[in-house]
Amino acid sequence: MIKPWINFAFLYQPERIEFLETALKELKTWSVEKMRILISVNDIEDNIALKLQKRLLEANNNVVIKLVNVGNQDPRILQWEHKNYLREFLDSEYTHFIYADADLVIPKEVINYWVKTKSFFEQYGFLRFIPGTFRYENYNNLNWTIDTTYRTDLNNMVYVPIHNQMFYSPQEPFQGISIMNKEMATEHLNSPYISMDSIGVYGFGFGETAISGYIFHDPPKGFTHRILIPLNHYQDCWVLHLPNNYAANPHKEHGKIHAHTMFSNIKERQPNADSLNSYLES
Repeated sequence: MIKPWINFAFLYQPERIEFLETALKELKTWSVEKMRILISVNDIEDNIALKLQKRLLEANNNVVIKLVNVGNQDPRILQWEHKNYLREFLDSEYTHFIYADADLVIPKEVINYWVKTKSFFEQYGFLRFIPGTFRYENYNNLNWTIDTTYRTDLNNMVYVPIHNQMFYSPQEPFQGISIMNKEMATEHLNSPYISMDSIGVYGFGFGETAISGYIFHDPPKGFTHRILIPLNHYQDCWVLHLPNNYAANPHKEHGKIHAHTMFSNIKERQPNADSLNSYLES
């Protein structure tokens, strides 16, 4: 039984409260024995905190919620705050440690996919890979990828066939949501990426390294990171980014590729049965 420990970072602005409430509303659909949610905020009034707490507890009586006010320091610290709870998580009964900004809708199917796929990797000896997730925005009734841009070269994708399924290693590997089991959490605590000294890896900035730095620790030989994205049932790994600040902004390079089209194009280029053996040998 999955018992998730969920960490949200919430940069408090009145207009962003609806994003947090929507994210929390999705969690009430999760059927789990226990769930713990920590919401790190840069500053929040007591009445707002009580409102949010009451709203969530009404949704699910098995949920423990705590709001952590990190004060008026650099708001980017919010995205590093979750690392302070890894040791407590390891000593707890919770099974999976999840981090996300508080503007993502995380369906239960995503954690189910992650647990199932991680076990699948281990079953077939692909121990160092991590199941990836995929952020998208829904704008003008279309789904747009926000972490893949035209900098990705579809003709040079790295495919990884595992048993009867195909995965690809993204050239732009940023993960907007982090998921770790206890083994991975222990590993992360003892890796260089637990520290802000790791900022800049793969060109990642302050926030990106906080969220995704762990994917660069000890990758498989020949890979720069550990993330694999599925091509079978690929929507199982999708998480919705609510603000639409990428797809709706014509001046940003992110949010300009139709998500289903991207996956279709990647699938079209995957090695077929006749060329698979030579692909694996190359």
